[in-house]
Amino acid sequence: MDLTLILTAATLGLLASLNIFVARDIAYPPFLQNLVWIAVLSLLAIFGPDFSSVNEFILTAVTLAAVGFSTGGWTAYASQRKERRKLEIEPSKDYTRALTALTILAVAIFPFFLWRILAIANFDISQGFFYRLREALTENDGQNMFGIGYYFYFCLIVFLLHYIVSKRIFTIRNVIFFTLPICVSILFVQKGFILFLLCAFVGATLVQRKATSAQAIALASAILGSTFLLIIFARSSDSAAGSEFVVESLKVYSLAGLPALTELTSFGLSGNGEHVFRNLVVWLSRLGFDLTPPPMLQPYVYVPYGTNVYTYLRPYLIDFGLLGVFFFNGLLGFISVYSYLKARGGSAPFIIIHSLLYYPLIMQFFDDQYFQLLTLWIYITVFLIIYFKLFRYRITPHALNK
Repeated sequence: MDLTLILTAATLGLLASLNIFVARDIAYPPFLQNLVWIAVLSLLAIFGPDFSSVNEFILTAVTLAAVGFSTGGWTAYASQRKERRKLEIEPSKDYTRALTALTILAVAIFPFFLWRILAIANFDISQGFFYRLREALTENDGQNMFGIGYYFYFCLIVFLLHYIVSKRIFTIRNVIFFTLPICVSILFVQKGFILFLLCAFVGATLVQRKATSAQAIALASAILGSTFLLIIFARSSDSAAGSEFVVESLKVYSLAGLPALTELTSFGLSGNGEHVFRNLVVWLSRLGFDLTPPPMLQPYVYVPYGTNVYTYLRPYLIDFGLLGVFFFNGLLGFISVYSYLKARGGSAPFIIIHSLLYYPLIMQFFDDQYFQLLTLWIYITVFLIIYFKLFRYRITPHALNK
């Protein structure tokens, strides 16, 4: 086994120990980040012979990312009041009325969303529908996805606005409002949307202490497995995806990122900020500036499996090198822990923001979902600020739950 890989895993293990000692909570974002990367490196040590090698430069980047994320987290933790009580959100009548209106709007839009999906697939629902739809959605750098993808996020926010004021996990309302974004995800042929929803669900459950960590994760895993099987079944006639194909795909998507990043950076680091701030470049180009954003879908490399996912480190490393990896991870760690502490203190908007941030955290081994979704994060933050300024709530504290 490679000595550098062992040292990297040992460093992450030390950071995980420090983080759990500081926060004493497995939901603490830097601790979870350490666990994600320890798992990836451990599996890579086992299945490493199946992939191209990962060089010391990339493993150094992983180490600096973890140190930066933890350092940013410790900075936020030292500056904020810690809250260990179980807190419930009591909505005002205006909050409830506004949420009812948003719910009606989300349901009313669904037929138009369905019509748009069918139109993209040329209204052909014969065999191969989901395969053709997926191809149509991703062609021309994903132009067909522009706009309609936000409908999923709207449904997700509506669900979370309901869920955070619910005293129990299982209610008829919660099941109904959870089902809508699940349906949108399946029709959109987007497993990533399902992961986003489940990560947010687990995050809100943990931060509000509605269930133990094991219960929340077990429930989310059951829903995830069932939904993935449904998607695979829906697409099986197109891709002949059997169980062996699924396992192989999971292995590639989970572990090919670091070997692929090694291959990608072997050609040099040539970015100037356009990869990290791609969203900004896209909007400036639409406003008439002579700028060309990098493609949304990255080129394939072979490690030896063909893949175009390079972990979340790709934009930071390509644009700003190892120093950029440390700096941006420090910023992300600070934001993640700051929102975590605010959510623990009972801030409703931060409960939602913190819950949503679990998705890019868990997906770090796959792709960057922080700055690559910068526009989305801005939209959600502005919406939540306006919503909670207009529609009030109060916090009901309960007994300490240490």
